[in-house]
Amino acid sequence: MTKIVSSHPPVLSEVAWLTSALQAAGVGVWVWNLDDNTIFADEKWRDLFAIEGEVIAVNAENAFAHVHPDDRFALQAAVDTAVRTEAPFLAEFRVMIGDETRWIESRGDIIAATTDYGLCLAGVNSDITPKKNMQKQLEYVASEMAHRMKNMMSLVGGILRMTARTSPTKEQLTKNLISRFEALSALNDIILSRDGRTPTVKHLTMATLHAPIASGKVNITLPDFTLNRMAAQTFILALNELATNAVKYGALKDDDGHIDLQVKADADSDHFEIIWTEHAANTIVPPDGHIGFGFQVLDKMTRSTFKGAPKFEWRETGLEYSCLWSLAAMGE
Repeated sequence: MTKIVSSHPPVLSEVAWLTSALQAAGVGVWVWNLDDNTIFADEKWRDLFAIEGEVIAVNAENAFAHVHPDDRFALQAAVDTAVRTEAPFLAEFRVMIGDETRWIESRGDIIAATTDYGLCLAGVNSDITPKKNMQKQLEYVASEMAHRMKNMMSLVGGILRMTARTSPTKEQLTKNLISRFEALSALNDIILSRDGRTPTVKHLTMATLHAPIASGKVNITLPDFTLNRMAAQTFILALNELATNAVKYGALKDDDGHIDLQVKADADSDHFEIIWTEHAANTIVPPDGHIGFGFQVLDKMTRSTFKGAPKFEWRETGLEYSCLWSLAAMGE
C-alpha cells in the first residue's frame, strides 16, 4: 500500500503554515480588485503603508496616495502591462510615511475575472529599504573610490612637480619622492585601517600634506588633539580634497603661492575648526563646476560627520574654507 505523505507539517493547517512563513519573511499579502479598485490586504501589507485599524478592504487610491510622486507613473505602467499581457507583475517604488521613506518591492499575478469577482491582481509586498540603502552606499563608495583614484593621480603629479622644483640632483629627487610616496601610502593605510588606531591631528596633517609642508608651501598651526575614527577619516579626506584643489586650481598651482592651515580645538566653546586660507601669487579664477564630486565630499561629508558646518569662499588669492564641529563629537 502506498503511504500518503502530507504536503505540510501535521501540527499546522496549510493556511497556518503559509501564514507563519509569510510573517517570518516580513511579507505582506494582498488582492487588488481592479474593477472596483479595492485592495484586500493582511496586517503586514497595511503596516507597510501605515494604514491603521482592523480594516481589511482598502481603497487603492488611499493607499497609493503614500507612493512617492516620482514613482507613481512607473507603478501604474507596471500594473497596466500585467493586465494587458497577463505577465507577472513586478514593481519597486517608494512609500512616504511622514518623514520616513520606505522602498517596497511588489510582485503579483493576474487572476481572471469570475462571476463573483472582477479582474484581480494578487501578490505580495516586501520592505526592501535596507537593500536600497546598501545599494546607495555601495554606489557612493564606488564613486568616491573612482574620484579618490583620480585625485591620487593629481596629487602624485603635484608631488612630482613640487619635488622636482626643490631637488637639486637626481639622487635628491629620488630620495624626496620615495619619502613622499611612503607618506602617501601611510595616509592610505590610515584611511583603510581597522586596527583601532587613534591618530593625532598633527599625525594626520603631516601624512596628508607631507609634500607641500616639506616644500614650505603650507604654514600650519595645530592643536595637540586626538580624533576618533570617523572624525579622522573625515579630516583626512577634507585635507586631501583641499590639497588636490589647490594643486589643480589654487595657490599650489604656481611656484610662489602658499597656504595657511589652522586647526583649532577649544574645549571651553566645544569647537573643533579647520581654517584653510590660500595665498596665490597670481589672481585665481574659480574653476567651472566647482561643486563637482570633490566639493560634494567637502560639503556633504563634513556636514554628515557630527553635523559639521562648512563654509566656502573663492577669492582672488584662492579658496578660503572653514568647517566647524563639536569638539566632544570629534574627539576620542
